[in-house]
Order: sequence, then C-alpha cells, then structure tokens
Amino acid sequence: MKILQKVCLVLLMGTFSSVYGGGCGDGDVKELINWTKRDVYQCKYDAKKGNVSAQNNLGDMYKNGKGVPKDYKEAVKWFKLAAKKGNVSAQNNLGVMYKKGKGVPKDYKEAVKWFKLAAKKGNVSAQNNLGVMYKKGKGVPKDYKEAVKWFKLASKERHAKSQYDLGIMYRDGLGVIQYDKESIWWIKKSAEKGFPEAQNNLGERYSEGKGFTQDNEEAIKWFKLATKQKFPEAQYNLSKIYLKEANQISDSFIKKEDSQDNKEKKNYIEGVIEKFISETNTENSTKEIKTYYLNTLRSSVKNLIVSSSKQGFDKSQFVLGLMYKNGEGVPQDYKEAVKWYRKAAKQGNFEAQYSLGEIYQEGKGIPQDYTESVKWYRLAAEQGYSEAQSNLGDMYRNSQGVPQDNEEAIKWFRLAAEQGYSEAQSNLGDMYRNGQGVSQDYKESDKWYRLAAEQGNFEAQRSLGIMYKNGVGVPQEENVSKEEIELDDDQKSEMEKKKQDYKESIKWFTKSAEQGDSKSQYNLGEIYQEGKVVPKNMVKAYMFFNLAAVNGDEVKIKSRNKVAIKMTPSQVEKSQDMAREWIRSHKQIEKYYF
Repeated sequence: MKILQKVCLVLLMGTFSSVYGGGCGDGDVKELINWTKRDVYQCKYDAKKGNVSAQNNLGDMYKNGKGVPKDYKEAVKWFKLAAKKGNVSAQNNLGVMYKKGKGVPKDYKEAVKWFKLAAKKGNVSAQNNLGVMYKKGKGVPKDYKEAVKWFKLASKERHAKSQYDLGIMYRDGLGVIQYDKESIWWIKKSAEKGFPEAQNNLGERYSEGKGFTQDNEEAIKWFKLATKQKFPEAQYNLSKIYLKEANQISDSFIKKEDSQDNKEKKNYIEGVIEKFISETNTENSTKEIKTYYLNTLRSSVKNLIVSSSKQGFDKSQFVLGLMYKNGEGVPQDYKEAVKWYRKAAKQGNFEAQYSLGEIYQEGKGIPQDYTESVKWYRLAAEQGYSEAQSNLGDMYRNSQGVPQDNEEAIKWFRLAAEQGYSEAQSNLGDMYRNGQGVSQDYKESDKWYRLAAEQGNFEAQRSLGIMYKNGVGVPQEENVSKEEIELDDDQKSEMEKKKQDYKESIKWFTKSAEQGDSKSQYNLGEIYQEGKVVPKNMVKAYMFFNLAAVNGDEVKIKSRNKVAIKMTPSQVEKSQDMAREWIRSHKQIEKYYF
C-alpha cells in the first residue's frame, strides 16, 4: 500500500510539473504568478531533490517572504546549495546576502567572491554588483577602471542599472575621460528601459538645462515616469515644479508692474492654462480655471511629498515638516512638524537639523529646550550650514543650553560670516565693537557691519548708523557753530568730518528704517529733532517717531508726543500724511502698518 502511495505521488508530481512547465525549477520565481500552497510544496520538493533552479527560487521565496515566512538564514541556505553547484543567479543572490549582511554576517570579500563567479559567467546583475564594489572599494581596492569594465559588459547586454551607472562614471570622469555626451547617451538608454533613477536624472537635466535646452514639459515627462514607479526623489523633484507653477499662478492674481521677468512669468502661466483648457475641454472663465488648476497643483504637491516622505526620502521629510510647521497644505501641527524634521535630521539632512534646533529654541507647540536646540544646531553647523553656525554662536553668547563662552561664539560667527551669511557678519561686528571674546576693534567691527549692511541686513545698517552718529573711533567735539566762536582750520576740518559722519549715519539709518526697523526710525527722529549737524526739522522728527511708535513702545510714544507739543496742528497733520505716504512708498513693509 505504501509503495502504491509513493507511485501515485510521483505520478501526481509528474503531472503537476507538466501542467506548470516543470514547476519552480524552471526559470525565475518572479515569473511565476497565482501561486498556491501546492506550488510552494512543489518548489520545496524540487529543491530537496537537488534541482538547482528550484533551490535558488526557494531561496528567493524565503528572502522576500513569498509563499513562505521571510527567513534570511533559510534563504542563504538554499542560495548556497545552488551557488556551490554553479547556478549563477544563486551565486549573485548569495553575494547580495553577504553584501547586506542578511542571514549571514556582513562580509564584502565573500560578496565579491560570489559576484565574480557569476559575473565571469555573464550574469549581468552580478557584473553590475561587482562594478559597484570596485567603485566603492568594498571587499576590493577601489578601482574605477575595473568598475567601468564591468558596467560596460552589463550595459552591452542592455542591463538598465549598469547603463545608468556607466553614464554616471562618464559624467564624473571616474575610470574614463569625463564626457557629458556619452554620459547622457547611456543615462537616456537606461531611462528608456524604465530605470527610475535614470528617468529622474534626465528630468533633473531638462529642469536645470544641463546637457539639454531647459524644458519643463520634458522634465515633467521623465519625473512622471519615475514617479509611476514610486521613486521618491522624482516625486520630490516633480513637487518642486508643481509648487513653482502654483506660486506663479498665485502671483498672477496680484496686479504687478510689467517688468520683463513678470511678463515672462505671465506668458508661461498663459501657456500652462491654455494647455490645461485644451486637455480638459473646459468652458469656465480664466479665473475659475486658474483657481481650479492652482488647487490641483497644491494637492499634487502634498500627495507627492507625503508619498516620498513615507518612503524615507529626507528632503521630502524636511519639506513635510515645514508644511506642518507653517500650516501649508496641511493643518498646522508643531508636533507633526517635529516628527518629520526628526526623521530627516537623523539621515543627516542639515536643513531639518537646523529647523529642529529652531523649533526647540522657540518652544512653539513643544516645550522649549535649549539643550536639545544646541544639539541639533551643532549637527547642522558641523556640516557647514551657515545659519546653524550663526545660531549656535548666539546660543554660546547668550548662555542658552550651554555655558556662556564668547570665544566659542566668535568661532561659530566667524565660520558663518566667512561664508557670507549677513546675520553672522552683523553678530561678529557686535563682538568686535563691544570687545566680547576679542579685543575691542572698531575697524574690524566696521568691516563686518559693512559686509552685512551691503547685503541688506537691517541690524548691521542700524549699527553702522549708530557708529557714524556717535563718531566711534574719532575724537568727539562739542557741538559748535561759527556764530559762537571763530573756528581754526583743524576745527573746521573736524566739523566737516562730523557733518560727513552724520550724512553716512542718516544713509544707513534710512536703509534700515525702510525695512521697518523701529530703532532706526527712532534714531532718525532724534537726529532731526536735535538738529546738531543737519537742520532741525520737527515735521520729519515727528514722522519718524510716529513710525517707530507703532509697536507700542512707551519711550517712542513719549518722544512723538513731546515733539507734537512744539508743533502746530497743521504741521502734525502734514507729518502724519508724510508718514502714511512713506509707508506706501515702501511696499515690503506696508502690511505691518495697515
């Protein structure tokens, strides 16, 4: 009876194998679909019988948890059995397990050994993997020429990833002469075969105009192809294009001056809208179409960023954190912002590290924590991010989360200032002016203030105004006039110098005041009220005191009211009209006053 059962089982397996083309012992397990428990049983049966293809496929099943529980050790066992019998797919798969340390301790040399065996027999995946090991110097000495050799062999067999990798080698001039045309040729070949990294690369090139004429439509085409495969970097890049379009459409609702730049934006948006109309056959008004298309773009941006973030792409995670912090496209939620900032920051994203430092310093939506703030600022600062370096310097200067250390503050301010960051330059100017952490040095202070002021930093502009107003670094004479005493040549020279200093002072205070700086506005009010070197002008003094008093500062309000007592009602009215006109002539600050 038992003999009969065995015969029946063998016959059954033979019949099953004939129906399914020989079972899982034929070809790659990925090509088999609609698997049942009987299929899995058949695969195990074939593998145990010594069928090397079945052993490799069974290993793949255990590796991916397909039809069986995921088990890397069991996968390695079956890959090794098939690999030792010369199955090239199994040799490559075993190499991957050693490279990644799955089911076995990570061992690059062992990985290279198996990749070489399969690569020499023509396995294109192994050839690519071997090329990568030579490029990165893992398990073998770094050798770009050897990497190129293996990438070329696989590329000739139309292996998409190898074509992309070869294109990158030509782009960077590694192991070959740098040659952009050859680089683009291989990357395009790879992209046309559907490799998402290559498609994303082409999208970036068209978007930035590198190797091609800048072409947004072509960029979107390639980004979309990669996005269909859920490639996170392409999703991020596509979201950037959509966001730019959304901002341009949003701006088009606002009437602006017809500058050349605005005309170009207007023409671009009109082209986008016309295309949208032709694709949707809509008969709605242009404004309705713009609104609908704007909302569609914003929704697409959110969906792309969320999808990319969930796949772990750090740049998208940072943007999603920013969206939650500002309540853009999602409800404002600082805790959610911190969550996504942290995910990106742990991957080394310096912008996310900086943003975490900022949110902990401010204590918005979460408990204020200077120690945590310093931790994240430092991580970003050590990567050379100038804003983090400047803020870290501030933490040392103000004893927030760290003991006060002016020398350490100077160190971080200088690193950021030398990169051209205006806030750090202004801070460094403060340190030299006040002799904090360094010997007092007005010339050095003036140098850093000027660098920052010329970039439009209002605090540095104000500081320069103060230095000129007070004649810092030059002898101070009493306020004298020709009517009081006869001036000798030296005194005349000094008086002219003071007049020149006041002109410079007014120049820098005005630049700062135009950005809404109330302290500079107050200083201008004082200059016109005192009339020491410039003619006294109570109307102008009231105007600037009035502007400065908007934030409710009592000192500034008292100064305004004190000046008003000395003025006629018509002068006060004139001055108030001047203040309103001054605000309207500086559009960038108008929203703060009206």
